Amino acid sequence: HSLTAELRACLAFIVEILGKVPPRSFPFSTHLEPGIGYADAFFEMNSKYYQPQQAMELEWQDNLSVAMPNGWGIVVVTKTKTWYAAGVVPPQILSRFRKRKTYIFLLEAAAQCLTLWLFAPELGKFFFSFCDNNPALFGLVKGMSSDREVNILIGLFWTLSCVIGANPW
Repeated sequence: HSLTAELRACLAFIVEILGKVPPRSFPFSTHLEPGIGYADAFFEMNSKYYQPQQAMELEWQDNLSVAMPNGWGIVVVTKTKTWYAAGVVPPQILSRFRKRKTYIFLLEAAAQCLTLWLFAPELGKFFFSFCDNNPALFGLVKGMSSDREVNILIGLFWTLSCVIGANPW
């Protein structure tokens, strides 16, 4: 048996990052007040917004998914405040990725990264991160995906988590 290119890339990433990240600790304190981050992705087709679970019900036209509005949204809640952010990824950016029927999986993983990149100080070191897309969730939990481009996003998410000492759950 041999390792896939994606798994080899993940293992090389782990070896590279282990020498650069600080030690991790998790205090078992009842006084923690973790932040909460929720991220989601969407796309628009025929002037209607759809979430990932609705995608399978649609009739697709080949090669139009890049031209459709594809976006993300984030809500971050702490004990004292709520923040949100949302955006649409320009077609010029999406076209740089491998052609796909939809970009939801990629955008769901990217939205988790954006939550951490944009709101790390607000979330704190210990936070709950909610993801309603199973492939993106499993990739983030496992630290890898069979999709090479999503693997890059997962690596970026965990690199930043390690560098800033964040402990997402």
